[in-house]
Amino acid sequence: MNTIDRLFDGLDRLIGWVTAALLAVAYALSLFGLIERYAISGSGTDWIYEVVVFGLVWAILLSISRIEHRRAHIRMDIVWRRFSYSSKARAELFILLLGLAFSVFLILSGWKVVQDAMMWNERTDSSLRLPFWIYYISLSTSFSVHVLFVLHRLSLLSRGKMELETGDLSSEIGKRGDHSD
Repeated sequence: MNTIDRLFDGLDRLIGWVTAALLAVAYALSLFGLIERYAISGSGTDWIYEVVVFGLVWAILLSISRIEHRRAHIRMDIVWRRFSYSSKARAELFILLLGLAFSVFLILSGWKVVQDAMMWNERTDSSLRLPFWIYYISLSTSFSVHVLFVLHRLSLLSRGKMELETGDLSSEIGKRGDHSD
């Protein structure tokens, strides 16, 4: 494994920790909101579930890039296993290029929504009055990271370093072990 591959594995690990932190905060806030609603009536924290939704959206969208990096996305394994090695390489190239185009589209369209939200100063209704661009920029941010992982996988494919014989995560884990944090 070269330096670039280790860098991408480190980025994957960092995203895992950020995602875990976001989910932990969302869980803690949800639990606090539940306790507050039934045990501490009239406390008036109207912003809890808003922050939970923001955190969950960020966590879910950031997880997309981790799925790409680990090749853990849904694949039609019954079809994939019937392909020859060269057909798998062509299919993988097509899938990666399609994913790259889709990601660039989401980055650009997401950025337009962010610009509109900033221009109109859109804010949430709670007492925090969070700017909506924080919520919207999660799309452009997560798919920018996704583009990096797709480019890395294209690099691996072009160098013949990508394992194409397996298409599902269970066989990857069986061969190389679980890479989760």
